[in-house]
Amino acid sequence: MSERDLEELGSAYDASQPLAHRVWQHPSEVGFESRCRLDQIRSAWFGSSVLLLALSLLALGLALR
Repeated sequence: MSERDLEELGSAYDASQPLAHRVWQHPSEVGFESRCRLDQIRSAWFGSSVLLLALSLLALGLALR
């Protein structure tokens, strides 16, 4: 964090305080980064499942033709 950022935050930021008692916290400190990563993994899994289902239905349609 730069000097200017510390001046803007003023008393809201005190490095000696535990993370839970500070007014402002970086998103990575409260776990947003890990949640976003889980959301990315979940959406990739869902997308690949939908793609696999679509390809399976296409193959079934071609096989029955």
